[in-house]
Amino acid sequence: MREPGAWGRRRRGGPPGTQHGGMTRLLHDLVDLVLPVTCAGCGAPGRALCPACLRRWSGPPRRCEHAAGRLDRLDGTVLPVWALAVGTGVVRSAVVAWKDRGRADVSPWFAAVVRRAAPAVAAASPPGRWVVVPAPASRAGAARRGEDLVAGLAGALAAGFADAVPPGSGTHRDAAAGGATSGPGPAGWFPGG
Repeated sequence: MREPGAWGRRRRGGPPGTQHGGMTRLLHDLVDLVLPVTCAGCGAPGRALCPACLRRWSGPPRRCEHAAGRLDRLDGTVLPVWALAVGTGVVRSAVVAWKDRGRADVSPWFAAVVRRAAPAVAAASPPGRWVVVPAPASRAGAARRGEDLVAGLAGALAAGFADAVPPGSGTHRDAAAGGATSGPGPAGWFPGG
């Protein structure tokens, strides 16, 4: 049970750009009375991701090619892979709930985390042209979810890269159309041609 007066705090404490005002917040609060929101990671009441679970994604991005599957290219180089959290425990629970259990309410949180991390990845990476490519969802998965969740994260990552690139720097950042090309998921990037 929430403490008195906590009903509106869940929405105000959401990721950037998701604050609601007036009637919209009231509607969310009324729905919350019937269908309360719980953390996708640990199940705590009140938010799609509670502060404790969200902190798991607060550190700097880390290179993790060793933990990824086959990402070597024909020329023998390995595609760089970045991670924002270790994919176990509440992190894994939140991702599985988002991807496979219909928790689309976690999408804005993940998008905000990925966009926040993009400048750090840009600063630690070689200059040049980058292409952000979402791993395409299966048709059955996209139909079941009603949207391409990973394409949304790829868009947030591309926007974060665009935020990190000063105008006139000669560096380009491109986002591929959702699922048009296969490649690493939203936590990865690879140099484009």
